Amino acid sequence: MEKKLSVLLIYLLMTIFPATIILGIIFRDNLYPPKDMGFIQPSNALAPLHWAPEHIPLKVYLSSDLSEWDKEVQKACDWWNFQTEINLFVYKGMVPEIWLPKRPGFITIVSRDANKSGGHTRLRYNMENGEIGYAPVSLDNKTQRIVRNRVVAHELGHVLGLAHDENLPKSIMVKKAYIGDFIVTKADIELLQQTYKK
Repeated sequence: MEKKLSVLLIYLLMTIFPATIILGIIFRDNLYPPKDMGFIQPSNALAPLHWAPEHIPLKVYLSSDLSEWDKEVQKACDWWNFQTEINLFVYKGMVPEIWLPKRPGFITIVSRDANKSGGHTRLRYNMENGEIGYAPVSLDNKTQRIVRNRVVAHELGHVLGLAHDENLPKSIMVKKAYIGDFIVTKADIELLQQTYKK
């Protein structure tokens, strides 16, 4: 009887346990959702959202199937750091999508599964205090090269908690990022500095 139990235990350890770990890596965002978190479109945010201080600078990872966006992502990270005078982003480079880290403080940029160009960001945040826990970004390779810098910068603005800005037509945070420009409103910069500057 003891031998059968030992064999069963070994079988479980060699099959079910590794399978659980693999499934956890693939589906961890669905299996272990953070408590009191919800998804919103940044443009519908009712209050400024923010990252906890220990997650700054945010570590940005790009899915390797978006290799054409590599330079644009690096430039956008540097641009936000320069505009705010805060080290908000650190670009960590490209990795296969299955290995992208999905935990607080890590920004993952993946290929957008859509028939239109541009980008998209959704924030997972604590509904009680507005603290962001996860901010997946998606980009489309169909996006024209000439506007990619603006598209990435726009999406990273959402990652920081900024909503769409329709008051300044050429703002980087205007809803249609591809017609925007590399301009951030003074109010947005002041908000980010007040939120993230130590």
